[in-house]
Amino acid sequence: PVGVLNCCRYYSEKGRVHPLTPEKLNELRLVVSQTERKAYRVIAVATRTTEYNNLRRIYPIQSDMTFEGFICVREPLLPGAALNIEKCIEAGIKVIMTTPDVRETNRCVAAALGIIKSDDEAVTAKRLRDLKEGLYRLNTTSLYRLYEGVTDDDMRKVVACLKENGEKVGIL
Repeated sequence: PVGVLNCCRYYSEKGRVHPLTPEKLNELRLVVSQTERKAYRVIAVATRTTEYNNLRRIYPIQSDMTFEGFICVREPLLPGAALNIEKCIEAGIKVIMTTPDVRETNRCVAAALGIIKSDDEAVTAKRLRDLKEGLYRLNTTSLYRLYEGVTDDDMRKVVACLKENGEKVGIL
């Protein structure tokens, strides 16, 4: 949603189009943040009329858009998911969550499931890639439980690091 909002120059409200001021933009970003904290997936909808009919001019097509609104979808957790994770942790199994994107919802879901207890246990793949090898190994094996924005290569490196530390790794 923030990426879509950044492409907007106007917003639509009560059937009228208004210029998107910095204050209104910040207000909309706050709405996104608050809604994602409640474990909703937020989708921003924007429109633009253009004379172009091909993708060669994609940048002009994706700028100066009119923000139309948000679609908020709540994806319920599987019944008993938190209890099953709690049982795994009690049995000594380290539960790790990975996501292909970085969004506030990930941390909320991970906390609700009991995978993380604080934001310190979450890391983005970009931040992880910036760590020196020693810190990478130490943090991967002892600190992080939520990996956000990971690619397949990132996941392979995390798994390899855990295995080198003597962990038995299973992926579901």
